[in-house]
Amino acid sequence: MSTQKTIIEQYAVSEATSSNGWNALTTMVAENHIHERTSFELQLESGEIEFMEQHYGDDPDAKFTGGVKKGTWKFRSYLPKAYTSAKGTLAKAMEVGVDMLDGNGMPLGKSALQKAINSVPVPSITTDAWDVAVKELVKVFNDTIPALPERKQQTLIEWTRDKLKADYSRF
Repeated sequence: MSTQKTIIEQYAVSEATSSNGWNALTTMVAENHIHERTSFELQLESGEIEFMEQHYGDDPDAKFTGGVKKGTWKFRSYLPKAYTSAKGTLAKAMEVGVDMLDGNGMPLGKSALQKAINSVPVPSITTDAWDVAVKELVKVFNDTIPALPERKQQTLIEWTRDKLKADYSRF
């Protein structure tokens, strides 16, 4: 059994033992000197696939049946919630550049790490820069949208609106 799958198993056994999973996950990050989100997610992917195959290999609902993700696992729906939460916290820490170790070189707990992530100042964007970005986006839309069927136009507009709200709500 791979180390990555063992970590996921520790989360799956019981939500009460999630501290064991957190410790194993942070140890894996430290021992493998992982500092980038993409590397981190790739490191875990083999264990996630192994876990899904063992626990949900016979469940046709555990894989996407259409679209771009057809035939791939529905990791978010089927992996233990405590695991996906811990993975997300560590990935976010890597993304914003938060040190995951305390002053003694020991991994921070999840709550402490979340607090450190939330204390990272959000870069502000000037009104001028925002105006330029919006004008470029409008230009792309004006060039692209008319070529799409009406239903797809509305879907693209709604997706963009929701994405902007979610990604830039802190500005």
